[in-house]
Amino acid sequence: MRAQVTGGKSGVSAHVPRDVVVGNRRIFQELLGLAPDATAKEEAALLGPVALDARVWEATGGTVVWVFVDGKAAGVFNATDLPRLEAKEAVQMLTKLGLKTIMLTGDNDGSAKAVQELVGITERRSKLLPQNKVEEMKLLKFPDGPEGKEIKFGMVGDGVNDAPALALSDVGMAMGATGTIVAMETADVALMDNDLRKIAEVVALGRAAVSKIRQNIAIAVISKVVVFALAIAGYAFLWLAIVADVGGMLIVTLNGLSLLERERIAPGDTVYGHRPECQCPLCTEKKLKSAAAKNKGQKEERAAAVEAYATKAAKEAQQELDDCAAS
Repeated sequence: MRAQVTGGKSGVSAHVPRDVVVGNRRIFQELLGLAPDATAKEEAALLGPVALDARVWEATGGTVVWVFVDGKAAGVFNATDLPRLEAKEAVQMLTKLGLKTIMLTGDNDGSAKAVQELVGITERRSKLLPQNKVEEMKLLKFPDGPEGKEIKFGMVGDGVNDAPALALSDVGMAMGATGTIVAMETADVALMDNDLRKIAEVVALGRAAVSKIRQNIAIAVISKVVVFALAIAGYAFLWLAIVADVGGMLIVTLNGLSLLERERIAPGDTVYGHRPECQCPLCTEKKLKSAAAKNKGQKEERAAAVEAYATKAAKEAQQELDDCAAS
């Protein structure tokens, strides 16, 4: 069997011995000679009602995959990838930190819109190839052009396609537990966990660390200035210099160690600044039961939200198709 990647971006083709092509909407439009902005009516004229069904699937958040045999449509199926349970909470935590979230994805706009509305992401960019992601990153980094103001931003990714964008970002973060080697080597930070809320924890910890550094510098400088002023005033005692030096060192050290007094992100936790709870077996069991109950509630909430969105999107897509047919 001979197989090769078609165009490196739209799908996969194989000769088995017939020519079989499996791909997304790009390959579907390419094989049928349709323009990227082809209407539902034009697609239906070539493939019949199944083209309209595919449009509805995409509008409700699905990824439609087409199968062609010898250049003719032989099948189509829909795949839906639900957002992670903690995704919505992770976005909310980032928003509380004053960050703007933008999704860059290669999926169709229907899937991107579904995730955006379910999770609460601020903006979305869909149908992006790896090179398109880099171009979008450049536009985000320099919204007013190369000579304009530079915007600092971070990028989170886990795939090979994310590597160029990770390299371009000011802070690249790779999801190390499921990420590819290329993504982890390119990123500045590798999170060895699948929990998306750790992104907010990293941001909060970084801000806290910078704040502690500034505090420590201020403590060191102020203590030296006070001792110097006392020496000029005639109070130049050796014990005062020792107390200021050693005392300042101890204060700076303890202030830095206060960063350790934080709790790892868990369901329902705040972002930063709490002492760990009791870790005895009884308290641990209660915490696990509480987390399990919340996890179940999150699944039910997600299922309800997905169903509500799918119903709404299906009605809107059907209305659009009806208007198209009427015209």
